[in-house]
Order: sequence, then structure tokens, then C-alpha cells
Amino acid sequence: MRITGGNLTPDLRQQVELLCATPVGSVVLDRDFGLNMSFLDEPVSVAVNMAAAEISVKLEKYIPALRLVRVKANYNDAEQGAVDFEVIVKNVEK
Repeated sequence: MRITGGNLTPDLRQQVELLCATPVGSVVLDRDFGLNMSFLDEPVSVAVNMAAAEISVKLEKYIPALRLVRVKANYNDAEQGAVDFEVIVKNVEK
């Protein structure tokens, strides 16, 4: 999963990467942190929409300085059975 966005600091990028790479329920003191990875078994079009919805909700809760712009599927490795997601975020104007 690749995280992109204008004016995204390394600290915010790392926070989003951690949020997106953590399965929900795996953090002992905060079982809601992370993503519900059930979208991984869905067709790509459905998976992208499910991932976008999940990431949007979790960003609002855990990283309120950012908003999701979109989740884009990258089909470069589709022949090997892998589809990579690009998560595009933006800073919230204060």
C-alpha cells in the first residue's frame, strides 16, 4: 500500500502506513485501531470501495489532521495475483 498526498510530512505518512498495515483487533489496549482486512478476499472493485470506507472512518478517528481523497488500485502486478492500493490523503485546512 502506498500513501501519497500533498504536503504530507514523514510523521503523518508513517501514521497512515501504520494504521493501514494493522489488522483491527491486534492492538491490545485499543482493539478498534487498524483496518478490518475482510476486503482482501473481495473482487478488486468491491475491495477498493470497502477499503476506502474503512480508511476514511479510521483516519477521522485516529488521524484527524488528514482526510481521505481516494483509494486507487494499481494493477501492475495483477498477473502475479497482487493488486496494490494507493491511498491518497490531504491535510485538513485549519
